[in-house]
Amino acid sequence: MLGVYIRPFERRDLDSLMDLIQRQFGEVFRPDLYTSISEAWPDSFLVVDTGQGVGGALIGIHDGPLSGRILIMVVDAPLRQKGVGTRLLETFIQRCAERQFRVVTLEVRGNNTEAQAFYRRHGFRPVGLLTRYYNDGENGIKMERML
Repeated sequence: MLGVYIRPFERRDLDSLMDLIQRQFGEVFRPDLYTSISEAWPDSFLVVDTGQGVGGALIGIHDGPLSGRILIMVVDAPLRQKGVGTRLLETFIQRCAERQFRVVTLEVRGNNTEAQAFYRRHGFRPVGLLTRYYNDGENGIKMERML
């Protein structure tokens, strides 16, 4: 993973991040959504800086008095299976622990078994089915990790 480091999101990352999310998830979100999230808790909006753009990101929020929530976690295909996702997740979990949160939650597509297995390996467990959660009608799985 030489040349790749994790840092907080900066405004200059916006175009590269939006491109990555569109390529990986087929989703386009308003640019102001990213900037407002980053302003709310800058240390929870992490990007993987490849030196040539954004190669991954974890967008998290403070979701209640003692909980954090992962809204989006994405790693570009060439960087997968190289520990990048683990570093992103561990960094966010550490930030949540520093704030004395008790739980981290996320939602994952029901058919994304690879992501579900990744989160399970990192201490998350499924806690609920979210029927027709996604825009295309696919179910989601709510997962959580106690801290």
